[in-house]
Amino acid sequence: LRRKLTLWRLLAVVGVIAGVSIVAVARAGVTHASPAPAMLLEGGDLLVVVGTGEGVRKAERLLAA
Repeated sequence: LRRKLTLWRLLAVVGVIAGVSIVAVARAGVTHASPAPAMLLEGGDLLVVVGTGEGVRKAERLLAA
């Protein structure tokens, strides 16, 4: 059984390792700016991140794994 992934848990892993901030989540045509850390992520969610170019590329690699 897979655990639900919260934005907080994702930030704790990807944000710290890649040095990026997740500033919004786009879901089903609706953009949630400054999403709450307890927000559950769903398949198809688009994460809007800010950081250095290298940080964003690193985040992409981590999320694709």
